[in-house]
Amino acid sequence: MNVRSRDATAGALLALIAASGAARGAEVDYDRLDARGFWVADTASEPWRPVRLAYPAAGGGWDAGVLVDIARNPLMEELPDGDAPVVDLLSSAHLYGGLAWRGMRFDAAMPFTLYGHDLGGGFAGTGDLRLGALLPAFEPEGARPGLAVQASTWLPTGTAVRYSGSPGVSAAAVVAVAQELGPVGWTVNGGLRVGQTAEARNLTAGSGPVG
Repeated sequence: MNVRSRDATAGALLALIAASGAARGAEVDYDRLDARGFWVADTASEPWRPVRLAYPAAGGGWDAGVLVDIARNPLMEELPDGDAPVVDLLSSAHLYGGLAWRGMRFDAAMPFTLYGHDLGGGFAGTGDLRLGALLPAFEPEGARPGLAVQASTWLPTGTAVRYSGSPGVSAAAVVAVAQELGPVGWTVNGGLRVGQTAEARNLTAGSGPVG
């Protein structure tokens, strides 16, 4: 039997992907796996900034807000006779805030599981607190792309069971590139997250690429 982590949230542009390894024994602990597939990477309140994606500009002042998402079947198990949901519903509220200071941006985001549902019934819990700092090398100007590096760390404040948090501290470095072409533009994020490994059958979570 195989396990597959799938984020079904519409518009989720930043996902953590980590899946590899061989089948384990009969004792399985899925609860150590965080079923969330994205996090709030940028907290800037300017309406032209893409939500959740890191953008190569520090912005100005401070901001705070909340982002709510709902995912259907975010954690599935592949069985010989078809797919079966391990977690069939997950709704999260992400509280976030940020501050621009001396050309950098410092921010924090805290997710909460408002309601989740699995084979054991409904559940709620806290997520892992993310602390971040973004340093723009240069901002987009005219047709010239901008570039920034964002460093993030996650503290194990999440509920260790019921798919709401990961074990141990983890960290990530992400490169953000963006270009403005008149009324349109594009933003790309890519990097690596490193954390404590959690395994359930063939699924290994904790470290992997982000994008």
